[in-house]
Amino acid sequence: MKEKRITCWLDYNKTLITRGNIQLWFSQDAIVQWNNTQHHGDKVRFNHFSELAIETCLTLRAVSRLSLL
Repeated sequence: MKEKRITCWLDYNKTLITRGNIQLWFSQDAIVQWNNTQHHGDKVRFNHFSELAIETCLTLRAVSRLSLL
């Protein structure tokens, strides 16, 4: 197999920088359900995120093998 020679170092460096990036698309329905509208506890206080949002983030964490920090 023949080695590919790098001819444009600027493009090569850009690809190294963006190597770990990931793009996600959410449906409009998921975006609407992202914020929580239910009361939390005795006070008139809302949780900021819904269960859908929390489950999505935890799933992404598990798939990416990231810590909770």
